[in-house]
Amino acid sequence: MEILFLGTSCSWAIPYPFCNCLQCKSKYKKDKRYRSSILIKPDILIDLPPDIIFFFKRYDLSKIKYIFLTHSHSDHIFGLKDLFPNYKPVYKNLIIFTKKSVFKEIKKIFPSIPVNFFSFTPLKNFYFFPVIHSKKIKTYGILINGEKKFAYIPDTKGIEENSIKKLKNLDLLILDGTGECENHLKEKEIISLILKIKPKETILTHIGHWKINHKELERKFKGIAKIAYDGMEINF
Repeated sequence: MEILFLGTSCSWAIPYPFCNCLQCKSKYKKDKRYRSSILIKPDILIDLPPDIIFFFKRYDLSKIKYIFLTHSHSDHIFGLKDLFPNYKPVYKNLIIFTKKSVFKEIKKIFPSIPVNFFSFTPLKNFYFFPVIHSKKIKTYGILINGEKKFAYIPDTKGIEENSIKKLKNLDLLILDGTGECENHLKEKEIISLILKIKPKETILTHIGHWKINHKELERKFKGIAKIAYDGMEINF
């Protein structure tokens, strides 16, 4: 399985406007982040941030067939406007997989989007599972249970025990690395959850305003998790 990290920031792209912290004034390319999304090569995209148009300019995304949406926050769905201009897909036969609860919230934001773009029955070996994130909207992680077992959880402040049990024996966990922000895991909680799930490998994405640069963040989580960056590719 090949994964390309298209974007790796939290709700706001990094650097923040008018901020002079070490993270935001860094010249290091790994500290320049668009909103979080991944491509599972060749044809599966997870989440549609408002930066999706930049990803199309930077990468070859012409083979996309399937899109998974984890929840309805703006940094995960506003790319719908670019992939479905005038409510027609840029590529034929694009299918969006999500939960019905997420679709209901999307309809409030984009009331004219047709239901026939969406499917509520995921692909084989793909599963949605609930995570704790927002009191107002339902949020899900995605579990892929094929030859390799992989979970993608970009936004969470905790995972209930029923979901924890499903995440045992993971080959790869890609987890929320927002940090000190409401409705997200704090540093100690990130470490505690990783130690509880015990994946073979963990990568943090959805990186928040830690106010330290990428290299310092790598040192902070050394031996616990890798830190994703825009354009990072892995094969596992």
